[in-house]
Amino acid sequence: RRMLVTSLLFAVVLILFLWMVRTVIIAGFLGAVVAAYLRPVYLWFRDRVPSKVVAAMVAILFLIGPLIGLLVYSYVQIADFATYVAEHRDAISTQIELSLRKLPLLRDVELHGKVGRWVAAASNYGASIPGIVRHAMSRVAVASTIFLFTTFYVMVEWDSIVMFIRPLRVSNWKANCTGSST
Repeated sequence: RRMLVTSLLFAVVLILFLWMVRTVIIAGFLGAVVAAYLRPVYLWFRDRVPSKVVAAMVAILFLIGPLIGLLVYSYVQIADFATYVAEHRDAISTQIELSLRKLPLLRDVELHGKVGRWVAAASNYGASIPGIVRHAMSRVAVASTIFLFTTFYVMVEWDSIVMFIRPLRVSNWKANCTGSST
């Protein structure tokens, strides 16, 4: 009975721990997958650069560089658009109201206050997007570090990882269980 309770508590604690570190586990797994896909790029650079470390860093930069550029460009565009909307809130709501009045169903409906509130809500949300992105970046920092480290490690130490995993193949397990050898 004690063993059952202890086993159950251990399972619950293990599940909660894995749930707590799920982003790190996912980042590590994705880092290994990305390293496998970047391996041809890494090998190409390794043949041309004397250092495995530099070749791995350059291969990772080929992946991360455009993504960082895209994130920076998107952030700047969103911040500029949010600023524009905040500065021209009244003109935007007036133009939307004029356009809506051209629709036959909305000709006689009072929209002035409602459209202004909608534009104000959109403007406030748009103004908060840069802060949301900054907050998200601080939360993603640990997972990003694990991802980059795992990608780098798998690229540089690929051969030793393969030599470790190769004996663990399922066919070897079957052979060991039945007593035959492959």
